[in-house]
Amino acid sequence: MKDAFELDASRVVDPCAGAGVWCQAARTTWPDSFVHAIEPREEETRHLERNADAFSIADFLKAEVSAGAYDIALTNPPFSLFEEIAEESLRVADFACLYAPIDLLLRAEGRVGWLREHEKHVRALFITPGPIGFRGPGTSTDFRTYGLWVLHQEARAPMWSTLVLPLLPSSSRQWVTRPGTFEVTP
Repeated sequence: MKDAFELDASRVVDPCAGAGVWCQAARTTWPDSFVHAIEPREEETRHLERNADAFSIADFLKAEVSAGAYDIALTNPPFSLFEEIAEESLRVADFACLYAPIDLLLRAEGRVGWLREHEKHVRALFITPGPIGFRGPGTSTDFRTYGLWVLHQEARAPMWSTLVLPLLPSSSRQWVTRPGTFEVTP
């Protein structure tokens, strides 16, 4: 079975797109792909027009998306909905790449104990070193380690290959897609 990042992905979806930062990452990783963003907040429209090939203003969990419609779902999901986003992402795409804290298996943060119960889907984990900075009023720095969980719907056995991504400049590790944060243009 191929690694998600070795696929010739032609159809990519960001189911929780925000301003489309992960859409930009998808375009870089798979330059010939068609990137579709799904985001419930209309105020992100002007960002999504720039960052995705197409977008829908909708709630991914309520949208009617066909099974197998995409090759890859790539997103930073709301952690409180991780279980639902993971299951729906695996229904609509072969691979789901979900950004989340790496200690979720240990602490079962909120409902994210899903990873422990469904570890057969985990193909790899890519760790982003360094703290995440949250910008905007009343925000601070989160010193948990985050990573990109790569899941596959037909994984036969767990593959706990863990790759550490290069340390990014601090500006690249800051959220830019949450309400109340200032706009960052490419």
